Amino acid sequence: MPDSLPLDEDACWARLTAEGGAGEGPDFFYGVTTTGVVCRPGCPSRRARRENVRFFADLATAEAAGFRPCKRCRPDQALGAAAARAKQAVETACALIRDTLEAGEAAPTLGALYEAGFGAVSDAYRAVKQATGTTPARLRAGGFDLWWGIVRTVLGLTLVAATEEGIAALFMGDDEGKLAADLALRFPKARLVRDEGRLAPLLEAVAARAAAPGLAADL
Repeated sequence: MPDSLPLDEDACWARLTAEGGAGEGPDFFYGVTTTGVVCRPGCPSRRARRENVRFFADLATAEAAGFRPCKRCRPDQALGAAAARAKQAVETACALIRDTLEAGEAAPTLGALYEAGFGAVSDAYRAVKQATGTTPARLRAGGFDLWWGIVRTVLGLTLVAATEEGIAALFMGDDEGKLAADLALRFPKARLVRDEGRLAPLLEAVAARAAAPGLAADL
């Protein structure tokens, strides 16, 4: 963006707070002072408070100001194959729903829609288990134990939750109550048990990884 056209920060914030970071407006990047990272609009990370956000017309300016690229939205990489696959999966699922309804048939099953974006239903189930530390069936049925704890890292407070199979959630924020409420909202059917002692190895590993991003850690 030319230097003669400064960013309209109000417009940038409006776009950032729109659903999914969508909306009309100039391209920009935003840095979060509490985490030291720079993101692109639509990043899945927790939304920062307005007073903690700085806007930049380009990534180089953000990096010069001391911000490092976010590991989730990857603003230093072009929107490539992963985004294209996700877009194609959604378009395929929508087409499948439309075609079956127009043909007077019953709406496609969830399994059929999974297959629109994954090679097989089993691939989708494996992806859910890897992301949440449990299976889709257990998430739906509930009643499973989810241990959680909070550790202070160089990036602020971090909540880590895990099942017996592995990490189910990892959130960063500046308020313990809000972090706990977010966990309860995402796992409404789990038995939530706060136990920093049980999770001590995970909490220590997360804190170490935050302090040294290049550190190898099996999380």
